[in-house]
Amino acid sequence: MREFLNEDDKIVEIRMLFSHDLYADSCMIVVEGNADIKLFRKIFDIYRVKLEPMDGKKPLMRVMNAISQEFPNKIIGICDADFDRLFNNHLDYQGYSVYATDWHDAEIMMLNSEAMNSFIDEYSKQEYWQAARNDLYCEVISCAYNIGVLRYVNEMFCLNINFRGLRFSDFIDVEGLHIRIDIIGLIDILEDRSNACINNVGEFLYYYYEAFDRGISPLHVCCGHDVTNIIAMVYSQRSVCNERNMSIKNVEQSLRLSYERRYFQNTELFNDIRYFLDGNIIY
Repeated sequence: MREFLNEDDKIVEIRMLFSHDLYADSCMIVVEGNADIKLFRKIFDIYRVKLEPMDGKKPLMRVMNAISQEFPNKIIGICDADFDRLFNNHLDYQGYSVYATDWHDAEIMMLNSEAMNSFIDEYSKQEYWQAARNDLYCEVISCAYNIGVLRYVNEMFCLNINFRGLRFSDFIDVEGLHIRIDIIGLIDILEDRSNACINNVGEFLYYYYEAFDRGISPLHVCCGHDVTNIIAMVYSQRSVCNERNMSIKNVEQSLRLSYERRYFQNTELFNDIRYFLDGNIIY
């Protein structure tokens, strides 16, 4: 399948696509994966903009670095900022036409819009609806911020901690809309997952966790998948949710369905893309 092409094959494919008459008046936007295709194809004019998925951020960067100069003002990449804006790295890859999300990732971009309220309206039981409207966003962001700080420390000091596959129920408890995170328990779990060449990784993590500047916006620090995981935990409670079997997949799907073009038009990323493509009609 096309989405499993390696980077060299993807470069060849893009060159072939641009040689075709159908692409003569089109622009191409390369994105990190298929979830981004689902999000952005409802935002851009699909007759003028062709979306191409990669298998993650690093492959996207390598492909764009190799091919962007061949098609000036015709091809652009969109990636999650992750912590790049905090490290001030996001300008580096603009040199090969890749632009980052305003906030940590596409999920945070959607959560920081009315798409969040649309999810609450759709899935909340009536007795929790108003409280969820008032409090849920702050509750889940506050919890995810703690995880985000540890991710940031891991990134900054190259601790090589594997955050993939964390079982959130091992360190997060939910009761109604109230969320409690066991940060010491989480650090213990992460210490067991580290390949860092330092002693006492847990103490190291905790020291920098405590020293972290809490004035940094949670929209830069929180990982969107952490937030949607926590939302899924809250809405897995039958007392809160009017649907059965809520999952992170359901949460993220609902956010994509609710995210509208007008929300995206308020982002810096939208303006970057519009400016780069030099007036081409993209929406």
